[in-house]
Amino acid sequence: MEKNDVQLIQRILSGDDAAFTALVRKHQKGVHALAWRKVGDFHIAEEITQDTFLQAYKKLSTLKNPNQFAGWLYVIASNLCKRSLQKKKLPMQSLESTSVAEIENSSYKRYVSAHPTPPSVGKPLMPWAATATVTVLVMVGFGVGNQNLAHFQRPYNFQVEAESTVEIVDASIVLDSDAKLTKRNLIEQLIIPSKNTRKNISVDTETPNTDKSEERFFGLALAEETSSEDGAEEELDLKALFAAIKHHDSLLKSGAGEVIYTDEQPPVEADTRIIKGRIAFDSENTRFDSQGKFTILTPTEMWQIAPHSRRIPKYHFSPEPRSLIHHGVDPRRWLIKGLATHLESENFQITGREVFNDTLCYVLEAKDGDTSEKIWIAPEQGFRYLKSESRFPRPVDALDSDIPMEALTIIRTTISYQEFGEIWFPKVVFKEYAWLDFKATYPIISRETLELKNFKVNHDLPPETFIVDLPEDALIKVEGISKALTKQEFLKRYRQHIDK
Repeated sequence: MEKNDVQLIQRILSGDDAAFTALVRKHQKGVHALAWRKVGDFHIAEEITQDTFLQAYKKLSTLKNPNQFAGWLYVIASNLCKRSLQKKKLPMQSLESTSVAEIENSSYKRYVSAHPTPPSVGKPLMPWAATATVTVLVMVGFGVGNQNLAHFQRPYNFQVEAESTVEIVDASIVLDSDAKLTKRNLIEQLIIPSKNTRKNISVDTETPNTDKSEERFFGLALAEETSSEDGAEEELDLKALFAAIKHHDSLLKSGAGEVIYTDEQPPVEADTRIIKGRIAFDSENTRFDSQGKFTILTPTEMWQIAPHSRRIPKYHFSPEPRSLIHHGVDPRRWLIKGLATHLESENFQITGREVFNDTLCYVLEAKDGDTSEKIWIAPEQGFRYLKSESRFPRPVDALDSDIPMEALTIIRTTISYQEFGEIWFPKVVFKEYAWLDFKATYPIISRETLELKNFKVNHDLPPETFIVDLPEDALIKVEGISKALTKQEFLKRYRQHIDK
């Protein structure tokens, strides 16, 4: 039975090279499929796959949670793909605006730099040895033997039209060498697909062939790739998906910025509420400032400081973490805390793939009678969900002549994101609650919008962000106590909340 990632990583860190080979074989197809999809070139994807495992090997000791190895590996591959795509964007200059002398001078300099004059003293055999080594490795990777070299030595015929196909020749080669392979050579031999996996591959295609294993969630499988049954394939996809979501959720540590939240109850304009403010949070605390009032929420308490007509701030304290912050202004709420756990507990299943807002998403769905929920997950945007839909019947008053009993309603949420390195964080959230099949006079029941501006993520927050500084003349209204307490009275009862 194939070992899991944690066991293999422990063996690798103990110096077992065979365990590293097993780890590469286990994840190589998935990483290559991901890279191929992102860069659109089969052979560049092979190079990225090699570099991915080489970096993973060098940094393996820094991985804090080996259970998240697949997601960690995906992040490395994704970053290498971005670098590869950036290298393709070379600066261009119009030849019409460039003098002939400048072009000739530039061309000559490039030729000299590309063909330096060899030194008079050196090791003339080293370049030939390096060339021979690379040639042998390429021949090993692609299976070219001496008996097939003649195939490439036929004379040119300029009358023959070029064909856009690649002929794969089965061949073998024996390398008579006892030298120990380096890690890069080992990875290269493991990554370069064998002759059996190349037969149905066209290197001229712009997008990868996503049949069978390569279609499996860009290959981020966390379990063994031994079963080809549809049910087992889908189960592997789900495990990989949930693991990747959890990994990216764990990357968010803190954030701060401006928010504008709008809550509408059409068609009455008076029922529209707009909340503007600034929110800051870390892994434990939250602060929201709006119209001179600010609220601080910690795991054990809640503070709210509001301005007063006498210019003396009014302090409200709760010894329990009861939030007075409107849930809609916190962008983390829209990310659905514990999304992977929710999807797993509600028995969501992958129903297909769709493009939403020019982004390829995995579509998951769960049904229970007349109630259903769908969600669109985008691997290219940190495994965030771009869209969700919940459909369910809403009980109505039997005397209401306009709305039938148990009429279906829908809650639709869409989110656009902004990128902060590896983290994707909401930029604009739109949620609408409406009647589904019933043509009501006012089909929209409610509508919510959240806009984020000047946001920063995972940066150092000032130490005083979540601290309340009580002046000597402060009066504190404590929840559950009718009389306001002075600072001295408050400290006698709740000093631990100030001194912590």
